[in-house]
Amino acid sequence: MGVVSRSHLNEELTNTKNITMHRDATTKKGKHFYGLQFNTGEKILSAGLREVCDGKGETYVEVTKDILSDIAEKDDDCDTILNNVSCFMTDRCSTEQKVNDILSKDIHHNVHSFKCSTHPLLNFSDVCIDEIFNIEQELCFKFPGFNNSSKEPFTLNLLRSFSKIFFKDGVGEPHKVQVYLKNHGVGEIPIVNFRGNRFNVMFYNAAGTFFMHKLILQYFYSLKTSYTLIQNFIMSCLQNKTFLTLLRSLGILCKIITEPYFLKTNEVGNILDMGSVFQRFLYVLDLFIENPKLALNNEVSLFYGPYFYDEVFEFLLKTSLNDDLTCVFIKRICTVLKNKGSKLFSEFLSGGKYFNITTTDLPECESCDTNNICIERLMGQLDFKLKASSTSSLNTIESCILYTNNKTDEWLKDKDLSKQEEIINNARTENRLFMQKDKDKQEELFIKQTKILEEKEKEVQRKKENQSKQLDNAIEDMRRVGLWECEEKIREALEKMRTKKEKMEALKKQINIYKKVFKIDKEHRELLQFSSKGKQFDLNKLQENLLHLINLRKNAQQSNVKASDLVGKEIVHTWTVESGENRDWEGQIKSFDKGVYKVVYWDDKERKNGCEFELTEREINIDIQEGNLFIKDTAKLDHCYSTF
Repeated sequence: MGVVSRSHLNEELTNTKNITMHRDATTKKGKHFYGLQFNTGEKILSAGLREVCDGKGETYVEVTKDILSDIAEKDDDCDTILNNVSCFMTDRCSTEQKVNDILSKDIHHNVHSFKCSTHPLLNFSDVCIDEIFNIEQELCFKFPGFNNSSKEPFTLNLLRSFSKIFFKDGVGEPHKVQVYLKNHGVGEIPIVNFRGNRFNVMFYNAAGTFFMHKLILQYFYSLKTSYTLIQNFIMSCLQNKTFLTLLRSLGILCKIITEPYFLKTNEVGNILDMGSVFQRFLYVLDLFIENPKLALNNEVSLFYGPYFYDEVFEFLLKTSLNDDLTCVFIKRICTVLKNKGSKLFSEFLSGGKYFNITTTDLPECESCDTNNICIERLMGQLDFKLKASSTSSLNTIESCILYTNNKTDEWLKDKDLSKQEEIINNARTENRLFMQKDKDKQEELFIKQTKILEEKEKEVQRKKENQSKQLDNAIEDMRRVGLWECEEKIREALEKMRTKKEKMEALKKQINIYKKVFKIDKEHRELLQFSSKGKQFDLNKLQENLLHLINLRKNAQQSNVKASDLVGKEIVHTWTVESGENRDWEGQIKSFDKGVYKVVYWDDKERKNGCEFELTEREINIDIQEGNLFIKDTAKLDHCYSTF
């Protein structure tokens, strides 16, 4: 089946000029896969699926050429197919652009590189999430049991949680919720699952959440069971008018901007025809930034012509909820959308490479679609097959997909009987060779994956050695110049230095000591930096940060074990040896000086043979807190080991 499918592909691709190449990568069950398709203008042909060892551009190029070589029946067919490519259509991943650049070198004519016009919806969601986070911070949104320290706004958390009400991984009983809503006049649930849906899901679900918020609150009130944490969070959000205003703003923009744009990217036939769409998109955003009430009152549409008003859109427009604040939110969101869109669509705007260009100007681009959704569907097929036929090899799955997608059976039926017999006999002969070749590829892939793992292990070891070296340097600096532990000592030390450069270097060394030797919480990481957003800190800023670090250490010493209490104590310390096993060592803390402990570990029960090691205050405190270091004394210390 696979050999016959490739014969079909070879005939189609070698005899068709100006084809478009689609490529994409995905990760399934920890494995990385790469897919290839071609658009001839009349049909989309699936060319191959491969497992790859990494996500590098060079690897993708190698796999692309490998797929083409499998399709080629003659030595020069691979070159012929590649030179029939006139356009690349990929997502906006920088790696794919690198692949385009490398492949273009083997093509004897100019190739146009286009980006999927649907993928900007993902970029729009990202910039909106950042802006919504800023809005929530400004308005001091707080919900018990939840925090947005990870820079994920409460709004996104709510939309994700809200969608779970209606799907299998829900926070309630999806069937009962749907029955309740249907009984109250909501026949079709305007919510999609966050899992498996990427494009426009945030805007769409914001509109649906606002539309159903009253009914969902009533449903929760009718429950006899106690609420879960997520249900409590949903209820708190849906009762917050400012929060609802933000959802309404997103919902209105969904119906006027993102949803019509999403539909348009699937309606337009050629990527060059999207130029006017991009320009109109930015023009309407400009209007909404200047006068947000145009969006609130639905006075401007993204595209001309009739538009279908569903009950969700009507509810968004008719429900009056803090219209002034809604306008503020619309303006801010439209501003970030416009800024992002101007960058993404730059090639199709005034001064861009494809500004006001049509297929009449570039007939070689006639086969180029507006998006890369076809290859996304191919990856979806792969995902389904991997789940449904978990024991099948990738070669088998690939052969089935190629044969079905490309309608190879119809192509074969169109041949006369003698030709059919020739193709089938050739497939039987070539199949064994192809299977052996596939086996060799799997072995080669395994070797590459093994080498990558070995490189990662070496990289981890190099990092450990580098960290150890940096720690030794920091300790050496601390011994040589001392540790500045108060503002007066900082001032005295700096006064002895002549130049600004010397003072800056000295302050950086002191900050580096705190970074390497002492434990500093993640929330204070900015104090350990020497620059921000490419701008170097001045002398005053470094001095201010050092003072903060000194105060933090003083406060930490009050909660940690005191150095004076540890000196002279016998310990049991758990270390992880090279084999990966944990081993307990008995020892004694001999001294403490300038943030460094000297510890003797004994090799024998008589405690005659011992080796002395240096451990920083930070290392000791971390091991005590994690239960890897115990004190053999119960008199004063809380962290003790009393079973000897």
